[in-house]
Amino acid sequence: ELNVPGDYDTIQEALNDAENLLVLNPGNTYSILVEPSSAHYTVPTGGLVLKSSISVRGRETARTIINGGGGTYAITATGVTGVSIKNFTIVNASNGILVTGNSAVAIENNVFVGMTNTAVTIQSSTASSVTNNTFYQNGAGVSRDTDSGAAITNNIFYNSANTAQIVQNGIPAETTI
Repeated sequence: ELNVPGDYDTIQEALNDAENLLVLNPGNTYSILVEPSSAHYTVPTGGLVLKSSISVRGRETARTIINGGGGTYAITATGVTGVSIKNFTIVNASNGILVTGNSAVAIENNVFVGMTNTAVTIQSSTASSVTNNTFYQNGAGVSRDTDSGAAITNNIFYNSANTAQIVQNGIPAETTI
């Protein structure tokens, strides 16, 4: 398990190194543990980019904070598999997480606060899941397209413009959460 800030200064550095380790050791999986910090982990321009077969988790949800730096997305996952992102508080971005063209991304036990648009956007990702997260004061909690059968279970939606609402293709969907 790779550790931030113990082994690496940034989460992206740890992700990039883990991806290089996967090339040297095919078939392995790697995980990154991010320790709580009084300074938020600010993502690079363009957002934190997740990599296949590398899970990222915070030690403590309330004190392990990913700061989107005011950017479009705090985290992106494009064309990756075998990934989870869990135990973080995600703040200060237009959108929290973008999952697109992925077969398996698990978003678990996170808190999304103050996304001006959408906290989680899922596009063409049938095996992705959004489980046990809290969405507070966001434009929308979760947006998914109709090609995405992503499981959305056991989440809390509170005080958002589209509270407890899933948006499909830009239109609020009839669903139970």
